[in-house]
Amino acid sequence: MPVGRPRTKLAKYPSLKALGANIEAIRKYMKMNQTEFGQLLGVSQNSVSRWERALTQPTSMQILNICYKCGVSADDLLGVPRKWVKIK
Repeated sequence: MPVGRPRTKLAKYPSLKALGANIEAIRKYMKMNQTEFGQLLGVSQNSVSRWERALTQPTSMQILNICYKCGVSADDLLGVPRKWVKIK
């Protein structure tokens, strides 16, 4: 995928880049810019930008906040493939 093109699908494997791509995809799905998304989550626009570019990662509490406020599962946000999840 060329550099600079936004990803529209959720990444498939857990990594810092996958998390950033998933945060960006969720934000764009919600039709928000980084500032609005940051305000929803109680963080700065710079934090959202750094997450999306995989320079830093959100804390565990911020991940839970993203999941709760955006209606996504932690597995989907983190990019854990369904086949990795064991159901007992």
